[in-house]
Amino acid sequence: MKVEAEGRTAAGSPPEAASQEAGRRADRLLEVGVTIAIATVAAQSAAHLLGVLALDDRFLHLNADDEHGLPAWLGASATFAAAFGVLMLALLRETIDRKLIALAGLLAFFSLDDAVAIHERIGEKVAGALGYGDIAERLAWPAVFLPLFFAGLVLLVYVGRQLPARLERLLYLGVGLLALALAAEAVSSVLYAFLDVERGSWPDSVEVVIEEGAELGAWMLIATALLAGVLGILDEDRADGRRKLPA
Repeated sequence: MKVEAEGRTAAGSPPEAASQEAGRRADRLLEVGVTIAIATVAAQSAAHLLGVLALDDRFLHLNADDEHGLPAWLGASATFAAAFGVLMLALLRETIDRKLIALAGLLAFFSLDDAVAIHERIGEKVAGALGYGDIAERLAWPAVFLPLFFAGLVLLVYVGRQLPARLERLLYLGVGLLALALAAEAVSSVLYAFLDVERGSWPDSVEVVIEEGAELGAWMLIATALLAGVLGILDEDRADGRRKLPA
């Protein structure tokens, strides 16, 4: 009986060790991803305040609110990383989930919007057609994009429920930061429309730091959670012998 028990223990050790190793790999990925996200948001925020308040906005790539600068590229890249993570989750499943495919496409569109400023262009067109200025521009685009944004949030929650608990919590933190970014955008519309706040002033700079920092951090955390989920699936497949993967 002792020999049989030892045999069962020995036979059961490799899968258990593989599971522990997979958990350590996922934890390491989370640790690195969160650290990079925090450092990137802090650097972007400091650069914006320095560039706008201290350097009179002379340097394009320091302005987090400029659609043609480095911060816009960072945001678009982080959003596309999240889209890639969702697509990988969808394709690694035995049955492809159409909701995941739809979410991947929606996030890819959001990434494109960050890169080429689609919603700003819509706001400009509507404001021009109505004969109004910056106020109408800031109030017009939410009517088009808010339904897409909320659809994305609902689908992200759907994905989160399929992830391990620690990844689910990180993804939901990202969703919460997206909601904060949206709230900050709404506040900025009020500041410009009713309080005559000027671009580049300290109230505007603080709003931009909160909005853009929350959005960038959100997509980086969401992408980290999704890619850790992909890593978990691959590790499980390798342990079960269902997929040949490099060690």
